[in-house]
Amino acid sequence: MEPASATGPPFAALRGPSVLGGQVHLTNQRLTAPRGQAVLVLGHADAGPRAGRINRRRIVRGLAALETDGALIVSGGAVAGRRSEARLLADAARDAGYRGPIALEEASRSTWENMANSQTLLEPYARIVIVSEPVHAAKARALLAAQRPDLASRLVADPGPVPRLASPRRVGLGLIDLLLSLRVAGWARDSAQGLAGLRRLAALYR
Repeated sequence: MEPASATGPPFAALRGPSVLGGQVHLTNQRLTAPRGQAVLVLGHADAGPRAGRINRRRIVRGLAALETDGALIVSGGAVAGRRSEARLLADAARDAGYRGPIALEEASRSTWENMANSQTLLEPYARIVIVSEPVHAAKARALLAAQRPDLASRLVADPGPVPRLASPRRVGLGLIDLLLSLRVAGWARDSAQGLAGLRRLAALYR
């Protein structure tokens, strides 16, 4: 089954303090058995220029979940500011002392697109951990299952303790969005523009 919608600008790979431009070239995944672990950290709408509290918290959790030879993937486009969420997360990982390779997906503007655009980066790995707040992570797992059941079958639980929940209002809105994503055909994909606009507004007044 081919990826549902893995279009957008080329992926970038970040190694050490420098950025290697151009597209990530992967071997033919159909001929190679998946192995190892990937930790996918999803970005939060952030005006930048540095990662805000939520993105810093997510990257710390992602690094804690990362196995010794695991791969760190960060996903998110420039939704609330000029710098992509992925770039902010990558910088936060460096600030936290991580010096391993980082794969960036910088085109996404919604959770649906996070999962669609990250599929090529996830395909080589046998175990996939998605890192975000509990409700958002549950939505991401459900969307991956809808787009690529084969990749969703590789999902494993975040090994860390259950993270602290966001405010009751944010949790409530997240649960409503999750329910609509699961029950209303096309909601997660077609509502992306409106939700992106709301996230930009929320980031300005956070």
